[in-house]
Amino acid sequence: MKELIKGRSYGTNAQNIYIEGCNSFSWDISKIEKFGMRRPLYAKDSAEEGISVWFLAHSNWMENDHINHKNFIYPGEETIKEYYFNNKRPDITDQTNRLVFAKKKKDGRYYFVGIFEIIEKTDQAILYKRTSGTYSSN
Repeated sequence: MKELIKGRSYGTNAQNIYIEGCNSFSWDISKIEKFGMRRPLYAKDSAEEGISVWFLAHSNWMENDHINHKNFIYPGEETIKEYYFNNKRPDITDQTNRLVFAKKKKDGRYYFVGIFEIIEKTDQAILYKRTSGTYSSN
């Protein structure tokens, strides 16, 4: 991989995609365990410039929800809203931008959605806006 491009799929396994990112973009290999089965699929400050890598296995694209949260990718993929339920709260101290992949139900593959920044936080949700549809190594 030389560049991640919005709308392209990069595989079905978050950990394998992350390993490829470590090899291609020098992501932090010590955070690989965050991308295994039943893991958060998120690692803070794992890519260059303090960007955090985030894989969405549960979203409206998969038509499934997690018991404690839901990720909604709005049409056009310019914004993502992360909702929390059952008295679970988002980490309000984490302000890092996110490099986001999301799984699609049609083929079970992860697609690059873009780089997102936080634009709003409440007790029950975080709203992200896309700042870039590409990512490459500096």
